[in-house]
Amino acid sequence: MENKIAEMLNELGITANLRGYFYAKEAIALLYDNPMIPIVKGVYPIIAEKYKVPPKGVERCIRNAIEVAYKRASVDTLKDYFHGMVLSTAESLAT
Repeated sequence: MENKIAEMLNELGITANLRGYFYAKEAIALLYDNPMIPIVKGVYPIIAEKYKVPPKGVERCIRNAIEVAYKRASVDTLKDYFHGMVLSTAESLAT
């Protein structure tokens, strides 16, 4: 599972030089195992405790990683992963 998540993040342009890469990887694994866990009050604090950082820092780094994905990944890759949900944003950033 961990390898599949890492592969997906790399395809999206989210690489291991970003702190958000590790936080996003943890968040995806947590949500895969328990999809009903709340993100802000559940996932972020769990990751924050593990890495000894504030939950807001976890959120900020994941948001940054998502912004990087929008800039690095192709529109087709974003469409494949997000089923067109980010199409207008991805297209505007791609131009």
